[in-house]
Amino acid sequence: MCEKPEITFLHQKNRVVSFLSDVLVEAVVLTACKSINVEYTWVVKNELNIPVDFDLPDLLHQRQLIIPHNILEPGFYTIHLKVEMVGTIVYAAASTSLEIVLPNPVSFIEGGFVRWMGYNDTLEIVADINDVANLSQSLRYDWTCTPLTHKHLPCFRVREPSAFSSPDISRYYLPASLFTSELTAVVINVTVEGRMRVSASQVIELKNAP
Repeated sequence: MCEKPEITFLHQKNRVVSFLSDVLVEAVVLTACKSINVEYTWVVKNELNIPVDFDLPDLLHQRQLIIPHNILEPGFYTIHLKVEMVGTIVYAAASTSLEIVLPNPVSFIEGGFVRWMGYNDTLEIVADINDVANLSQSLRYDWTCTPLTHKHLPCFRVREPSAFSSPDISRYYLPASLFTSELTAVVINVTVEGRMRVSASQVIELKNAP
């Protein structure tokens, strides 16, 4: 006697996976057959119902389907599993689905979250963004400065750096002499607008050189 295998996927349909993450599809297969040999065949189809070609075809014949990251382009996919009892005509088939999405971009200011500068120093401030979607996209930068303490005071004595009035500047030099003299720490924030709006901050501590 050989009954049709039962296939249960461990993940819900329509789950979302990042483009930068490996794809793992697990299935529990229950068999009741005199044949103990089982053959697994996976097929991955895109939104156009076209099978995806893989350079490593052996991965399509394992009990678990593991697809390395960066292989499936962003979009919707249907994943089919066929389980055959070797030496018989008995088999079962099931399918599940998932969506590959691009991760959100991440902006940052070079140098870490906290930097130190003396009252006679000049810092180079550089904003950057990690976005796998489009490295050549046009970006806009919105710079602001807020005192960490003494919040009633302005950040700057008279004028702001030119970067604060231009949306195209991602790198500029910031002399400590521009800051209001009573301040000991400020927060520099930049909002970068490209595929999405993302922000980053950096604390600058002002102190005498040791």
